[in-house]
Amino acid sequence: MDHINILKRAWNILWRYRALWIFGIILALTATGGSGGGGSSHSGSGGGGAPSSLFNEFDQLPGGMRQGFESFGKGIERLVESGPAEFAARTFPLIIALLCLGLILFVISRIARWVSEVSLIRMVDHTEETGEQLKFKEGFHLGWSRAAWRLFLTNLVIAVPMVVGSILLILISAVPALLFINNFESTAGIISIIATIGLFFLSMMVIILVSVAVSVLERFFWRTCALEDKSVIESIREGYGMVRHNLKDVGIMWLIMVGVQIGYAILTIPVGLLLLAIGALLGGGAGLTVGALTRVFSTGAIPWITGGVVGLPIFILVIGLPMLFVSGLKETYVSSVWTLTYRELRSGETLNAVEAPELPEPDAEAVDLPEPDAEAGA
Repeated sequence: MDHINILKRAWNILWRYRALWIFGIILALTATGGSGGGGSSHSGSGGGGAPSSLFNEFDQLPGGMRQGFESFGKGIERLVESGPAEFAARTFPLIIALLCLGLILFVISRIARWVSEVSLIRMVDHTEETGEQLKFKEGFHLGWSRAAWRLFLTNLVIAVPMVVGSILLILISAVPALLFINNFESTAGIISIIATIGLFFLSMMVIILVSVAVSVLERFFWRTCALEDKSVIESIREGYGMVRHNLKDVGIMWLIMVGVQIGYAILTIPVGLLLLAIGALLGGGAGLTVGALTRVFSTGAIPWITGGVVGLPIFILVIGLPMLFVSGLKETYVSSVWTLTYRELRSGETLNAVEAPELPEPDAEAVDLPEPDAEAGA
């Protein structure tokens, strides 16, 4: 298998097939604030110690904007200064609503994750077969299929035993220490602690190695399911067989992709630092501005809270959106590499099957055997 050619083809697909970027970004996005203080907080400009040079003109702001700042600040102040019982009563519905929203978003994210995975796999396979580039809507229809559900089940079938096995290994590693839990000062207790530490690190090493192996195998399980329309068990069996028969090629590609991941991490460091500086400048500037405006009519922690509410989302967006885009490109490239690898190995197996056809078994009745010579036998 020509590993370098696969990397080049995946790179060309990445830059000329931009409909894939959306699914890559989705994949990257989903891979993984009584009340007695109201009247006294007021209205004077001097009680909050507002900066005299910049915000003494607060009263000259448009009426609607000034009233909006005042209402927002007083509402937060009343909520913070309320008693525990009232605070809980006010925030409990919000907490329940946020939990329900989180659950809904989690379900949506799982659906989007597996639909995007199938779309990327099938779109790359389609363009390799036909040379045609599909639009986003057509790619979405390829992903919105039973294969996405099967990929989810395949991941679940693998993840549950992995989690259970990891917990059991960690519990087993703690057994020596538990046997001498009341006698750690004795020689046997010290030995049990050393044995527990050793078993723990050994268990972690086993967990890491198994996780790495499973992460590679899953790439082939998913592609067998998405491209061959196989069931969960068939996908696992045939994907494992492909890896087992092509262990050298798969291992080399895995090492190359580890290097790609390391290179990506190194290249994103300066980008992340630059975005961090820009985010701190824009988000911090907006937060300080709003906080200073809030100090005109409020005291204590309220200006800091208000400034954080405004500045933090700006800071997160400035850093998060560009990094999400870059991560989406990386996910698209990685998925394309493994899809091309799968296609290459599959075509190699097909070629071998054609070159070495099964020979028919000889017909014993059709073979003329010489009759034994009676005189020679005598």
